[in-house]
Amino acid sequence: MLTPGPLNETYFEHAYLARYLGFLLVEGEDLTVRDDGVFIRTVSGLKRAEVLVRRLDADFADPLELNARSRLGVPGLVQAVRDGTVVIANALGSGVVEARAMLSFLPALAPAVLGSDLALPNVATWWLGQARARDEIIERLDEMVIASAFSGELPGHGERREVLGAALDPDERASASSQQIAHRGIDFVAKEAVTLSTTPVWRNGRLEPRPFTLRLFLARTSDGWRVMPGGFVRVADDVDARAVSLQRGGTHRRRLGAVGQAGGRDDVVARAGPDHDHRARPERCRAAPPANLFWVARYVERAEATLRLVRALVNRAGDSDEAATRVVARIC
Repeated sequence: MLTPGPLNETYFEHAYLARYLGFLLVEGEDLTVRDDGVFIRTVSGLKRAEVLVRRLDADFADPLELNARSRLGVPGLVQAVRDGTVVIANALGSGVVEARAMLSFLPALAPAVLGSDLALPNVATWWLGQARARDEIIERLDEMVIASAFSGELPGHGERREVLGAALDPDERASASSQQIAHRGIDFVAKEAVTLSTTPVWRNGRLEPRPFTLRLFLARTSDGWRVMPGGFVRVADDVDARAVSLQRGGTHRRRLGAVGQAGGRDDVVARAGPDHDHRARPERCRAAPPANLFWVARYVERAEATLRLVRALVNRAGDSDEAATRVVARIC
């Protein structure tokens, strides 16, 4: 599993998925491309990697052919994909299906692609590249959330990814409706303003409600798709948030008692069925030894690295004091 590394806001998800699925978690510098494929650097030499699960933005995957400023990718990875020496799950460029503009077409695409309607309805979305939808949304701007159709940032609104129409001041409203949306509607989508559920968060000495989202993971097995026994909760700092992003101030609550910025919490997906025990299963999940050992080892390693640094600094300071004492003695 190819990850950007521990500094990424969603690294916990990568570690959880790799541990649960039994995959090796690697960063770009752990891999090297040779003529006959992609290899993992190990203490016992190079080992062939035939399949990579990509959790790294496609643009950063190869500094030779994509983003030259990337220090996270693997030089030559794109050529290895062309040569067929490695397979990438979440293929390079597949992020186009996550574009917000695609949301407006999901209800119509599902019967043609899947042979059935969507099992869960998506948030009502209109792509403003269509003249009829564009004119209708401009009249109902107060009821909608305006977002970028393709890129991460909303054109004309700095780093904001979406804005609530009702929150726009008169100047912003005139700019959004008459200039940006009317002239470049293909760059925008309008979404139904959905209110997120809330969870209690300890702030300023008291419990306060904050919007949150719950991300679940599914694995395909020989028995079909199965839901993993855990989840990842993202909590927004803004009470009126319409979406939650860790890269823009959101916090998180990790599963199995690991403490996130907003506090620890167990998020357990219990199996439904006649033999389901609502009391026993969460306790067994909460006490899962592999997860506990994973985090114990991780923080022991960090503590050891910190102690090594402190010892080196103490020794350096001691050497400096002795040298200074000898100089003073000579002068005297």
